[in-house]
Amino acid sequence: MSKTHTQPYRLHDGSMEQRGPSSYDRQNPDRVFAALGLKKGDVFLDIGCGQGDYCLAGAKIVGRRGQVYAVDKWPGLTAGLQQEADRRRFDNLKAITADIAAGLPLPDNRVDLCLLGTILHATTLDILEQGLGTEINRVLKKNGRVAVLEGKKEEQPFGPTLERRLAPEQVKAAFLPHGFEEETYVDLGHNYLLIFTAGNRKS
Repeated sequence: MSKTHTQPYRLHDGSMEQRGPSSYDRQNPDRVFAALGLKKGDVFLDIGCGQGDYCLAGAKIVGRRGQVYAVDKWPGLTAGLQQEADRRRFDNLKAITADIAAGLPLPDNRVDLCLLGTILHATTLDILEQGLGTEINRVLKKNGRVAVLEGKKEEQPFGPTLERRLAPEQVKAAFLPHGFEEETYVDLGHNYLLIFTAGNRKS
């Protein structure tokens, strides 16, 4: 699942920042994006974006009429991602440094699709109860969707320990109380994708 990359970003001040771990190359990205159903004009939010592989691919899909928000708490990663987006002339990608535990720096009803790609096992599912669940629901549009990508809860020669891994049932139990409805489960081999829709919305 997680893999440490050695390719660095050169930041605006000339310093080098190592690219963080990514799940992007642990499954077929085409299968992931096919399941996500991202389309031109969509607004895509990647929470805990890391080095931003999903963001860069998403920016190409949503096109100039769409928007990608990449949020991570590590300024070196967001600076490097923004620099890479600028290099590729992806004017529709905005990298934001923020602690997701303190809220999401986006307006209400803005996002069509939110991705949490191999991020929840690195924190705790309690983060949803502590406010992130409400925040995701807030920034999603009516009928917006949230996708959770995680490694299967089984022994693997890479990624987090078995104890840190999250079973789909654990993820469902954490999301459903926050007004989300399960949409689909996608088996990606070593990983899985759970997609929810924002239900029980007042508007």
